[in-house]
Formats: sequence, structure tokens, C-alpha cells
Amino acid sequence: MYEILLHRNAAKAYENLDNITVARINKSIDVLKENPFYGKDIKKIKRGVGGAI
Repeated sequence: MYEILLHRNAAKAYENLDNITVARINKSIDVLKENPFYGKDIKKIKRGVGGAI
């Protein structure tokens, strides 16, 4: 399992959200914690010239 850290600005915005939105975000964060490398919107990073990302 991975750890999810929120930037302080994101945490502040999170505190001001309605309950329905918080529930949706919590569900998404739980999915990311289990496997951040899999999902419908996740794409592998392609290496550029010289192999740098």
C-alpha cells in the first residue's frame, strides 16, 4: 500500500468541500493507495531524448 500526501493548499480546499465530493475523493484516494500505476486515466511515461523524464 502506498501513502498519499496532500499539499497544504489541497488539504485546505479538501476541508471546505461538501460531503458528497469528499466521499468521491476519498474513494479515488483509496484506489490510488492500493495501486497508483493502474487505472483508466493512467498512462506510462515515455522517455524523451537522452532518457530523461
